[in-house]
Amino acid sequence: MLLEAWSTLRSELPHEDIRLVLIGAGHDGDKLRHLIATSGRGDILWIEEFLQDRNRLRSYLGAGDVYVFPSRHEGFPVAPIEAMACGLPIVAADARGVAEILSDGENSGGVLVPVQDARALADGLARFVADRSWCREMGARARQTVLARFSPDAVGDAFDYRPFVWTAGEGIRPLDVHPGDTRAQARAVNDEGLIVGLSRGPGGLRAVTWQCGVVSDLNDLAGGYDGQLLIANDVNDEGVITGQAISAAGTNVAFVATPTDS
Repeated sequence: MLLEAWSTLRSELPHEDIRLVLIGAGHDGDKLRHLIATSGRGDILWIEEFLQDRNRLRSYLGAGDVYVFPSRHEGFPVAPIEAMACGLPIVAADARGVAEILSDGENSGGVLVPVQDARALADGLARFVADRSWCREMGARARQTVLARFSPDAVGDAFDYRPFVWTAGEGIRPLDVHPGDTRAQARAVNDEGLIVGLSRGPGGLRAVTWQCGVVSDLNDLAGGYDGQLLIANDVNDEGVITGQAISAAGTNVAFVATPTDS
């Protein structure tokens, strides 16, 4: 859909000096490579790799003007939040979870379009291309939204409830906070029943997991990482966990925690 929207945008704005940069890799790589090759367009750059180098990713985002997020299905939308944190406005499909990060509409720093609507996606992008001053203003709004609602401090201050898990067989089952903490939040679960989230106490935030009802501090399993893992946002079926951390230098960073056999 994104390539279709891009083709529409370029046909209607043929003289604009704009580029589409795609970053990522996946099982549909061959199909995407074919679509790019057969499009006949020289204004599409695909960086075909799963980037874990935060400095490289930050440099790519910092070089952009608008972040496009055409996802059809989404959990917690980490990628657009990262882009907004870098001062990029977003044009995003209204997939589940995305509208929540743009709860104030355009005042949040982005434009929502219907899912799988290439025409609407192209129109959304065209608005930013046509008005660069508004584009920069929206980027500033996007960054402010992230700072106000999704920074570690904001997340920690926003919740005051107990975590739980619901299954068809057991119904609602409460989850324990980490010993010594007062509040916690469950954010994602995989098919193996591994739950990830955060816990907060006098010492601040810590990323935690729940396995068979037992809560663990993810920092205790982090293999010598010298920063602090604050929030576990998501976990896939292989047990790979992503989230937010603070480095030893005191900067907010994203993390990927990969399970080992030990």
